[in-house]
Amino acid sequence: MRLRGYSNYFAGKVIKEVIDDFRNTKDANLKQKIWAYRKGFLSDKIARYGLNNENYKYYMPDFDYYKLHPINGNWSKWIDDKLSIKYLLYPFNEYLPEYYFLIKDKKILKLMDLPKDYNPDLESVIKLLKRKGALALKLVSGSKGVGFYKISFKNNKFFLNDEELLSDEFIRFLDNLDGYILTEYILAHTDIRKVYSASPNAIRVGVFNDNGPPEIFGAFIRFGTKKSGLIEHAIAGGVFCGINIKDGTLFKPKRYHGEQTIDCPNHPDTGIAIKGKIPHWEHIKNIIQDIGNYVPQLKYIGYDIVITEHGFKILEINSHQSLTNMQPFYPLLQNDKIKNFFVSLNHKKNI
Repeated sequence: MRLRGYSNYFAGKVIKEVIDDFRNTKDANLKQKIWAYRKGFLSDKIARYGLNNENYKYYMPDFDYYKLHPINGNWSKWIDDKLSIKYLLYPFNEYLPEYYFLIKDKKILKLMDLPKDYNPDLESVIKLLKRKGALALKLVSGSKGVGFYKISFKNNKFFLNDEELLSDEFIRFLDNLDGYILTEYILAHTDIRKVYSASPNAIRVGVFNDNGPPEIFGAFIRFGTKKSGLIEHAIAGGVFCGINIKDGTLFKPKRYHGEQTIDCPNHPDTGIAIKGKIPHWEHIKNIIQDIGNYVPQLKYIGYDIVITEHGFKILEINSHQSLTNMQPFYPLLQNDKIKNFFVSLNHKKNI
């Protein structure tokens, strides 16, 4: 697979994904699966995107996209590590969560936003949690929400992902952590929480920066559900909804039913209509463009953002973002600019 152009990371991953897709995708028969593989897609995209002989050319194929890894080359290292992002984007610190502790190799280290009267120890972690009410634990090098925990303290009780733990159980959990940062827990804007309040409901904003100015090529918001839990992944039962790049208007809310993508105009748990506009949308676009100008080495990235009452916070930046939930709203190859961008990358990699 490496000889076919795949990076070390994707060489084995592609084989596993094809095997998994062949065995487990139920909404495609053998003939359809062979058709999808020949066109460069995993067969689950037939249902997720509504692929057919007429429209498949508008969508970025899975296998071609995997071959482009790493799109940002060695610059990806800047954003693959959440701690590095904090230092890299220091001029934009107000748009990043506060970082309090690093837990690594059985040690607790102070980070830049920890108040001066706190020490690098477990006692101070508990003290800060009681003061803040809720904090977030994230793997330093994690992505896609893997390893995320919400810890909270309410009515003299400890909670892990909103499940109560006894005090000694909670302490044992913290003692067993390794490679985590403890950060501010971001509470979403009131308008966002009206739809669903138990998850951050993050926005994904895709940006490419090919000889400037940086340009947003697509955006969508994810809402959690009782099924998906604190992490609002669509594949786990969450809802996802397109965002109009021009004005921030929500459109075509969807969720998955098996491999099928179905309309979901109202949240399945709260019944609230999923419509309206994203607060602070113009401000978000302006700051993202400023960041793109500040780090022009990053040619292609995906921001995960939570909208807050007074602005927004960047949870993480993805150097090779998934397109599965983006392309139902923004088929990448329908956009001539980004199509040319990918064609240029293909030529550089001799694909």
